[in-house]
Amino acid sequence: MSTLTNSPLYAFGTGQPLIVLNGWGWKTSIWDFLLPILAKEYQVIVVNLIEFSRREEMISFLASHLPSQAIWLGWSLGGMLALDMAIQFPTHVSKLITVAASPKFLNAPDWPGTLANHFDQFVVEFTHDPETALATFLTWQLRGSLPSLQLKHDIKKKLIIPTQQVVPNLISQLHLLATLDLRSELHKIHCPTLHFFGKNDILIPANTTPLIRNYLPLSRCEILNYSGHFPFLSQQNEFVTILKQFLF
Repeated sequence: MSTLTNSPLYAFGTGQPLIVLNGWGWKTSIWDFLLPILAKEYQVIVVNLIEFSRREEMISFLASHLPSQAIWLGWSLGGMLALDMAIQFPTHVSKLITVAASPKFLNAPDWPGTLANHFDQFVVEFTHDPETALATFLTWQLRGSLPSLQLKHDIKKKLIIPTQQVVPNLISQLHLLATLDLRSELHKIHCPTLHFFGKNDILIPANTTPLIRNYLPLSRCEILNYSGHFPFLSQQNEFVTILKQFLF
């Protein structure tokens, strides 16, 4: 592992750059099982999103510090930001993979997503008691994944520790999740795209799939049947097989 510049970027392996963005509330170690697989063929660059609070700050940093014509892989919030990069800086993104991600996080009459009232309540709870709220958040993400008990045991330590330094950024990122809506700009994406969904995901419902295809008709969408919000962890073999088909 090496650090790129004086920044929250870590590189593994050599070859074509492959940028990896994690989801809200998680350490970059959430990718530990996948990095050695990818680093055999690519220079994998992992971004620690907890360093950032605002969308503009994130996108500006990513565009100025990361190479062009890279492959981008983002999970949850990281997937939204990867979509954003492909829209705003198309020459930076040669291929795009999103995992349990959507151009709009909250539900609306014309869009499935996380229930807005539940999310608003979560934001209040997180502001007052971050540790308890993160435990609730983990339960939401695990729902529908098999085997969820073992998965919970394995990944619990990969949750961000909500210190006084990072909580403000986490709150700002929650606001970003609540407000960002990229649907009207998806037509600007022209690179090959692959989108993973968990069939039992209660945050990003699998019935988002046909709507994604409406906006990106050439996209490939895959639903993993025994997964919630962690399809890359709860069905690792299936995830890696599909990912390799798309990449290699």
